[in-house]
Amino acid sequence: MADITKQQLIDSFKTDSAFSWSDATGMIGEAGLTKREYIIIEMMKALISNPARFDYIVQLVENGGLDQNEASRKNAKKAVYLADALIEAMVPEVE
Repeated sequence: MADITKQQLIDSFKTDSAFSWSDATGMIGEAGLTKREYIIIEMMKALISNPARFDYIVQLVENGGLDQNEASRKNAKKAVYLADALIEAMVPEVE
């Protein structure tokens, strides 16, 4: 495994499929979301289901600090940031 860097492993999350399939003939394939996209979706679900986060965003919108579109973008950017941080933390250092 010395021929691959930590960054290459992190980058593989951007291209490797989160879901693999095989059929009765033994044919194997990949389809759908990448691993990174899947983790981003899970982070977004966690953010929007968190009551404290919800209250924070509602306050920003109600106080005129953000419009609804900006609030959605804020959550999306946070989900991407958290997903990338999780991926980096999950990937071991490669010697």
